[in-house]
Amino acid sequence: MTSNQKNVAVFALTTVLVGIPTTVLVLTRGSDVEALGLVLRITARTAMLLYILVFIARPLRQLTSTAPAFLTANRRHLGIAMSAVMTVHLGFIVWLHGFVIDVRIPSPVLIAGGFAYSLMYLMLITSFDRSAALLGRRNWRRLHKTGLFWIGIVFAYTLVAGGLPLGPIRMLLAILFVAAVALRFAAAMKKSLKHGSG
Repeated sequence: MTSNQKNVAVFALTTVLVGIPTTVLVLTRGSDVEALGLVLRITARTAMLLYILVFIARPLRQLTSTAPAFLTANRRHLGIAMSAVMTVHLGFIVWLHGFVIDVRIPSPVLIAGGFAYSLMYLMLITSFDRSAALLGRRNWRRLHKTGLFWIGIVFAYTLVAGGLPLGPIRMLLAILFVAAVALRFAAAMKKSLKHGSG
């Protein structure tokens, strides 16, 4: 299996594994607001966990010599899996706002979220060898770094927007998210000090 074929397989398999059970859950619960809200939370939190794994893979490698081989070897595929989960999430957003409730998404949320999805799909497209080569290494790094941080901002907003008190799952995600940011900052500081002393 080529690298591109594996990328497609990861996206398709993740979409099926997440999309089918959550759709069945919605249908068996009556396709109402509560059911769709539940699967939106499930898919968002699953995607956030995958995002955190992608976010810490490189800094872990920079800070330690014992970074988990799975993370460093599969960082791209974890990102592709996150894109698949977020695609399922988007489908449920359309389902909720297009067919169940008549409530418009606030413009700031729509713009920020829409930009995050645009960056995410650009990152997904350029995860394939040919498109990455066409974009060029420098532009590829700029796109993926910008997308990684913007998507992180959107995830952070969703944690804050949920309000207080934090439930156990949101609390765990918040702790993991803050730890991931701290890890990334520590790796950046180490790199800066290394260059400064060199």
